[in-house]
Amino acid sequence: MPKAIAADDFAKLKVITGLDISPDGRTVVFSVKRADPKKRKYWSDLWWSRDSRPAVRITHGDCNDLQPLFSPDGGAVAFVTNRQDEKAFRFHLLPVDGGEARPVGPALKGEVAHFLFSPDGRYVYYSFRAADEPTQGPEGKPEAPAFREVDRILYRLDGEGWRPRDSFNLYRLDLRDERVKQLTDDRFENADFALAANGADLYYLSCHREDPDRDADYVDLFRLPAKGGKARKLATPAGPKWALVADPAGKRLAWFGHEHPEDPAGRSPRLYLHDLASGETSNLTGKLDLVGGRVIDDLNGICPSDRPRFSPNGSVLFNLSREGTTGVWEIKPGGKDKPRKVVDGLGAATFFRVHKRGLFYAWVTAVDPGEVYRRWRDHEPRRLSHLNTRVVGAWHLTEPERFSFPSGDGTLLQGWLLKPYGFDPKAKYPAILEVHGGPHVSYGEALMHEFHYLAGRGFVVLWCNPRGSTSYGEKFTRAIVNAWGTKDYEDVLALADYAAGLPYVDGRRIGITGGSYGGYMTNWVIGHTDRFAAAVTQRSVSNLLDFYGSSDTGYWFEKEFGGKRPWTDRDHYWKLSPIAYIGNAKTPTLVIHSEGDLRCPVSQGEQVFVALKTLGVPTKFLRFPEEFHGLSRGGRADRRVKRLQSIADWFDEHLQGRGAKRG
Repeated sequence: MPKAIAADDFAKLKVITGLDISPDGRTVVFSVKRADPKKRKYWSDLWWSRDSRPAVRITHGDCNDLQPLFSPDGGAVAFVTNRQDEKAFRFHLLPVDGGEARPVGPALKGEVAHFLFSPDGRYVYYSFRAADEPTQGPEGKPEAPAFREVDRILYRLDGEGWRPRDSFNLYRLDLRDERVKQLTDDRFENADFALAANGADLYYLSCHREDPDRDADYVDLFRLPAKGGKARKLATPAGPKWALVADPAGKRLAWFGHEHPEDPAGRSPRLYLHDLASGETSNLTGKLDLVGGRVIDDLNGICPSDRPRFSPNGSVLFNLSREGTTGVWEIKPGGKDKPRKVVDGLGAATFFRVHKRGLFYAWVTAVDPGEVYRRWRDHEPRRLSHLNTRVVGAWHLTEPERFSFPSGDGTLLQGWLLKPYGFDPKAKYPAILEVHGGPHVSYGEALMHEFHYLAGRGFVVLWCNPRGSTSYGEKFTRAIVNAWGTKDYEDVLALADYAAGLPYVDGRRIGITGGSYGGYMTNWVIGHTDRFAAAVTQRSVSNLLDFYGSSDTGYWFEKEFGGKRPWTDRDHYWKLSPIAYIGNAKTPTLVIHSEGDLRCPVSQGEQVFVALKTLGVPTKFLRFPEEFHGLSRGGRADRRVKRLQSIADWFDEHLQGRGAKRG
């Protein structure tokens, strides 16, 4: 008999993190992340499926094998791994016909962002940023430096910590003699690049403004001889650009971006095409404002959307998100045809590759953390992997119920709900509303272990995409730019009204929780209404005046809040800060925060906890040492379990009137 999902069951799931196909289209290789609760770490292995046979694991060990890429002749799979040294990555080549993977090139202490083969297979081009050498103490042991001298505004990054002095630059590794040549050497971040089909030139994206951290939305395209030399900037529209790819025919480049660097908040990306002969750049998707993918889950964080891909027939395939789903769509350059769907449905397509033998892709759903499929023409997709079949099959895992409901002004919103395990339609249940972070992402058709766990603990769990979310068009996303706590708050209250109207929900026992921007909204709610019986605010924002300078990217949010800075519009920042209204709070609230959170510093949660404690509102503060912002999806396993159990215990106590019930 299926069992309810436990708090630690996320550690049994495998997650696809990268994918490639062989030049002949017969083999798909992909990287898979797995948790190791005993060692409190995560590892990655390589798997492959040959000739559409069930996928098998091809690398093993307590290490991270990442970014698999076939050589141009299909004879080997290249990947980066830390199998020799946990603190350094190195390229390895795994022969397709059998044998051990062999290391090539030097150990790289730092981060490899992207790499590609030259067409003849002799060279590997890669973007790399070196880590700072650790400070050595008197006995040769690592210790903190005597001081840190900072001269850039983006000097820390959540999940990464203190940023190294080095920048991403481009390198070439000769596979014959293993010599490395550095191709760029500057202070700019040259991480995203493509290689011309003939191997003669590299094209890369970089912001060369005086202050690239402040002006990160002004990105240019550069051309660089692959053998080394002087880079030349090519004329393109102003604006952010990412996910650069080159046409196998050698005629065009493609990327995602938009043309609003001065007003980027909530903008939907478009797909751009650059003609190398004419130098002209065109917006290939026009007014279509659903390009890309921003569906979130608690395994990937944001389900990754892939780069655009050129197909053998010259069309371009790309991710498109609508109504909480992410599909793969195709468009023909220069034609009048509208984009057509290639893979669509209740799910999220992440990594994909296109070949004349078919489309290979990873597909995530609300009840499946992801498997690899092959689709050929209009035939039904063929599943190539069964990474999670046995685990998922042992759980009581039901499809969420999908519904729509009106907000206060009549705007139609999309929502989902899960009923408790062992649901009795005659009973009355407490409910929990979940609010996503961002705010410019979306809930949707991706597995949320947390939601299923809470349903297994006896709650009706509801979530929706309030205004500010993606996948409903740019107007919907930008509805709360410079207006947090307005339409989004109305939409959350409308979801509460919907929940209270369900015949099996006790409207007096509804709780609310969310993290990051969802924590902001939870803080906003408890300061504006007492209709919720309990709340859990996680990794939240509470004080925008403080957030501006203490968050790793807080300075960027002036673009979200009207382009003004706190010292020029203090009243407006305070008006949009939940802490300004905390004196009204009466809702029992659990505050959860990570002490190493650089995105929403722990002081944001501390302010909420101290205020509630001073006010005499029932509250507790759960703090996690060392963890960054993304604890819920990538933190140490035992801490993730404690977080989930504490959320459920708090709601058990205040919505169900009973003490902690572990599971």
